[in-house]
Parts: sequence; C-alpha cells; structure tokens
Amino acid sequence: MWVAASALVAAACQQGNHASAPLSITTETHKRRADEPRPAVSAIFDGHAVSLRAARGEILVMQVDAAADDPVDLRIAQPGIDARAFALEYVTVSEPSTAMYGPSRGVGRYPDRLRALAAGPWRFAGAPLLFELRVSEQATPGTYRGELAIGARTVPITLTVEDLTLRWRDRAPRVWAYYDEREVAHLGPTDDAGLTTGERACVD
Repeated sequence: MWVAASALVAAACQQGNHASAPLSITTETHKRRADEPRPAVSAIFDGHAVSLRAARGEILVMQVDAAADDPVDLRIAQPGIDARAFALEYVTVSEPSTAMYGPSRGVGRYPDRLRALAAGPWRFAGAPLLFELRVSEQATPGTYRGELAIGARTVPITLTVEDLTLRWRDRAPRVWAYYDEREVAHLGPTDDAGLTTGERACVD
C-alpha cells in the first residue's frame, strides 16, 4: 500500500514538473513547440516581474505567451523607449534540420512568422505575442519602469539603460547567409548554375 501511494505521489510530482505555466515571458531565442509546456520562469522573468538591461541604441525583445486569450497591453511610455508589437504565428516544420546543426526537437508547430500589429490592447489568438523595445541612442541612462497588463494580472517591468551606446554604421538591413552542399545533397545532383534538382523545381 505504501509503495503504491509513493508511486502515485512520484507520478503527480513528475506531472507537476512538466505542467505548462499559465504565463511565460521569454527572450526571442526561446522556441516552444506548440505541444510543449510553457516555462514559468526565464532569464528575464522570475514568475512575478520582468527585468531587462540594455545599452543605448539596443533593441530588446520579449516573447509573451499565455494559456488564456486575455487582452494584453504594454505600458512603458518613457522618453527614448519605443515599443512595437507583433503576432508570433506558428509554422509547421515537417522536415527538421539535420544532425549537422545539433539535436532537433523534431516535427511540429513552432512560433516563427512575425506579423506587425497596430496599437493595443492585443490578444493572443492562439499564438504568442512579441514585443520589440527600441532604446534610443539619445536615451538617458538610468532605470525605466513599465508594466505588462494581461487580463486582470499586471507584471511590472524594470528596464535598466546603461551608459553605453551601440551606434549603427548605417540604417540598411544586413543579411548573412550560409550554404552547405551536404544539406541539399538528397535533392539530387547540381546543374550548371549550382542548383539541385529540387532547388531548380522551386525556381522554375
């Protein structure tokens, strides 16, 4: 009887450890598959408040996800801080990256596609929200405060702007690309233009 009860407790604890949090606030690098649990805490969110740190001229990103489709509003009307909102829509991954790039979490639906949103409040509508905070190069160093209102819940935000400036050499977008023949070898031999059969089919 004691063994059975212990097993039940252990199972309950294990389920609790993997339970999805009602709210998660992470950086833009977090990629949660749609069927994976939301993390309760992250590098910027301790479960109660958000703490951010930036240089002048830097762009910070918060990814916000919740179980309920509550209205969401970001309030951080401070001089030198510009906020933009995006819907982070799911895309279906049917063929994951190869092992050359490390372990993969496999096929599934992942948040990836951005869609710019007009002024809030906003709603999750089945997908996370992404907030971009642009810190002006002329922003005054110091502590800025705001809040994220999600339904009846209010999450305080503290943004520390350091006395350090990141200056852009120009405003043109920069693009970096990498190509490796091993990644597309299964699509067939290349033609005179260096395209595989599969790539040529997409171009044509």
